[in-house]
Amino acid sequence: MKRICVNCGSSPGARAGYKEAARELALYQFYACPFCVKTRRAIHRLNVPIELRDAQNDPLHRQALQEGGGSIKVPCLRIEGQDGATWMYESSDIIGYLNRRFDPESADHQEAVEQAT
Repeated sequence: MKRICVNCGSSPGARAGYKEAARELALYQFYACPFCVKTRRAIHRLNVPIELRDAQNDPLHRQALQEGGGSIKVPCLRIEGQDGATWMYESSDIIGYLNRRFDPESADHQEAVEQAT
């Protein structure tokens, strides 16, 4: 039986579909925020091309974060879905979500695969 991840649609070890899935995501961040740095490092480790939006220096991104997410708090991951956008705060929650979705080696990802089969 071939195992397929319900989150990213890939078989273990495959990276197909990550670029397309990343189009649904945007990280609102401040350059020097330590929690943003932590989140960006996780994104870099996963090699997922997530758009970074500067909510500190770009007034349009700052306003979008305030209006969509409800507060100017970073990091914040905007997840675009069929029912609109979801705004996820807290670096640990964001990193956990990204691991479940994009890292076939993570325990969270493996658990999602197990539940789907």
